[in-house]
Amino acid sequence: MHRNGQGFETAADVKTFQRLFKEIEQHLTQSTPNTQAKTVAHNTRKQLLRLAQKISAECKPLLGKLSKNEGRPLTIDLCRGCAIKFFRTPLGAGDDYSRYGIEGMRTLYFTENENTVIRERKESGLQKSQPHYHIWAEIRLQNVLDLTDPKTLSNLGLRDAQEVLYLEWQALQDVCEVTPFTQSLGSKALDLKYEGILFESARDRESSNLVIFPDNLQRKSSIQVYDPTHQYPSIGICSRDTVMT
Repeated sequence: MHRNGQGFETAADVKTFQRLFKEIEQHLTQSTPNTQAKTVAHNTRKQLLRLAQKISAECKPLLGKLSKNEGRPLTIDLCRGCAIKFFRTPLGAGDDYSRYGIEGMRTLYFTENENTVIRERKESGLQKSQPHYHIWAEIRLQNVLDLTDPKTLSNLGLRDAQEVLYLEWQALQDVCEVTPFTQSLGSKALDLKYEGILFESARDRESSNLVIFPDNLQRKSSIQVYDPTHQYPSIGICSRDTVMT
């Protein structure tokens, strides 16, 4: 793959990154890592760091294309896994680091089904540490960045390098100390007043996820949590906490 006559090997680099990261995990998750395993892991981490920096440098110019892309309206019913701390406020937005969010940036994540919610939480290590429950909501947005649309990927220069969207963002951030491209993309989308980003799940490519930026909701946009059995008031959830406009 080439761009402007220069080598642009992000797709291949991503595959190598994923392989090296798994090698580090294998070496360090031994019951008792020996000196050799720690040395191999250390050397592999250095390769990983160089590769992460290369991927970041190659993808950074693509952010400039986002301002020329047009968002689209979206009406959809999606599922959300709510941490217990949001028990009484199912639309409580997190403001910590995430795939498409940086610290201090309010985000709400939804997905197509409960199985994907479980996989996302399990593979990110949250399944046991943070008990959760599921809600369903009707979502109406006016301006969404659709990364599931091949045309959008082409507009952003990601059509042949979309694997960068599936990278382990926590590995990039915590192991390599490099800002994940998806976080930069999310921050830029927030600045450009997108209300959210629709994207394929990194855990289940057959399922789509949606991250919403509550601070960018437009006048005609809304999120309405389902309560078909009218049980929420009995467990302390006020009706005003099930709607966001």
